[in-house]
Amino acid sequence: MINQKVFILIFFTLFMCDPLSSQKYRTVLGIRNSERLSASIEQRIIKKINFELIYSPSTRLYEKSIEGLILYHKPIFTRSISIFGGAGYSVLLANSNFEKCPKGILLKAGIGFTFWRLNTSWDVKPVYFYKNETYSLDYSTGFSIRYVILKEPKRKKFSFFRKKN
Repeated sequence: MINQKVFILIFFTLFMCDPLSSQKYRTVLGIRNSERLSASIEQRIIKKINFELIYSPSTRLYEKSIEGLILYHKPIFTRSISIFGGAGYSVLLANSNFEKCPKGILLKAGIGFTFWRLNTSWDVKPVYFYKNETYSLDYSTGFSIRYVILKEPKRKKFSFFRKKN
């Protein structure tokens, strides 16, 4: 049987933090380190929904990749800490023909933290490559460090009690 305090903590974490705006940034740019180093840019589309683009360069055949994802962020305790999850599309690029390149569907889930202008996150990213003999399922975990280019403007709190000119 689950402890009552743990249940209450989980309840407040998942359901009561929903009014928070979820992010302190609009655009971040940086690197993602997993099996190989990648460049990553993330842009907020609407509240709690982001688009992320990841480019992984390499010198070997089928090792360059471009991935596009739509992510949903949910705050935990504060706007600075959030869990996220989403899905997207991945293409492994070859030096020759684009039609023969492996293409796949990917999922991503993780936790992120923003402090001043530094955004860090840890994520898990499985990719399923369809219609391919050599690649079928790829799994990676990664750690991202990104710089906040555009911050979210601060909201005025308790503006109801202030005088309006």
